[in-house]
Amino acid sequence: MTYILFSAFLLLISLYIVYKVCRLFFKTPWFLAWLKGTCGFGLIFLVLILAVIAIDIASYNELVAEKDIATIRFEKNKEQHYTATLITNSGDMDRYELYGDQWQLDSRILKWSSQAARLGIKTGYRLERLAGRYISLNDERDKPRRLYALNESPWSVDIWMWLNNIDDKIGMVDARYGNSVFLPMSDGAFFQIALSNTGLVARPLNRSAKDAVKQWQ
Repeated sequence: MTYILFSAFLLLISLYIVYKVCRLFFKTPWFLAWLKGTCGFGLIFLVLILAVIAIDIASYNELVAEKDIATIRFEKNKEQHYTATLITNSGDMDRYELYGDQWQLDSRILKWSSQAARLGIKTGYRLERLAGRYISLNDERDKPRRLYALNESPWSVDIWMWLNNIDDKIGMVDARYGNSVFLPMSDGAFFQIALSNTGLVARPLNRSAKDAVKQWQ
């Protein structure tokens, strides 16, 4: 909820700037109009940047404590070739073709400092990538692979990268990738994916998944 409210706040600022720009455009004389018009276009550019940042922030979900965020199940097409069905807690369902022996899911985590946490800003997360991987290094090098971006920042405006670059200066956020989780793929295997402040956790939910994990360990 915090991330949605912050995004809405940025959008309100953008609308206010647009209002001021519109007022500038209706003023005279010529030089002042030109000067104000130049400033106006600069402000419009700023509005676009703020809007894109707001959209990127809104793509993160708030994490209060460990919670289940998705499930994933697998159907075997042939050896080392599976169809994965990923269902998030928001109800989105997508199917992905994966090659390999294991599946890997990555997330991004915005983990704030204690000072920011006292202001009510909670840890945020975003599922980032899903891929298949091979156990053998030769297979990893020579056989086909698939990697899917689950979320992307619009127009290359990436708040996570920006926070990562300035973190040493402001000391308000620990912006980092969450722990990747990877487990074996198996026909009919069904896994629950949870996220805590320390990263992703995957748990087998049925016999096929439990047997695959037991054989892998």
